[in-house]
Amino acid sequence: MKKKVRSNPFWRNPVTGQCYSPGTSIPLIQRKKLEHWDSALEFETYCKLRARFKTARIIRQEELTLLPKTLCFSELTWKVDFMLVSSSQDILYVETKGQWILHDKSAMSDFCKTLRILENQQPKIFHSLVVVSDSSFRIAGSNIFTTRIKEIETLRFA
Repeated sequence: MKKKVRSNPFWRNPVTGQCYSPGTSIPLIQRKKLEHWDSALEFETYCKLRARFKTARIIRQEELTLLPKTLCFSELTWKVDFMLVSSSQDILYVETKGQWILHDKSAMSDFCKTLRILENQQPKIFHSLVVVSDSSFRIAGSNIFTTRIKEIETLRFA
C-alpha cells in the first residue's frame, strides 16, 4: 500500500547535518549523498532509536511482503519505516505515524488494512511492530495504541 506523506518531507546531509526542502535546487551528484526523510517526526524517531539501540542495525524503509503473488494479483508489499536487527538476529519493526492520520479517514483505513493483513498473514512481524507517534492515540477500529516517541527509551528487544 502506498505511503501517504502528510508532513513536510526533507533531504538531509548526514555529514554536515544540513537540511533541504524538496524544492531546493541541489546538484544530482550531491543529492545522491543525501538522506530523504518523510517528516521531522520520522527523523526524530530514527535518532532516538539510534541512541537507545546503539548496537542494533537499523534498516530504513524495509519492504515487507504482506501477501504473496497469486495467479490474479501481484505481491502486496509495505515499507515499514525502520527494521532493527539485534546482534542475536532478533527483529523489531517501527512505524512512525503523526497525528495527522487521525484526521485522514482514507489514510487511517489503509493503515488499518495493512495492520489487519499483517496480523493475519505475518503474525511474527505484527507482534514485533511498534507504532510510534508524538503522542499516544488509538488506531481507529482497533485496540492498538501508538507508543509516544518519549517512550522509546523503555522499548526492549533482545
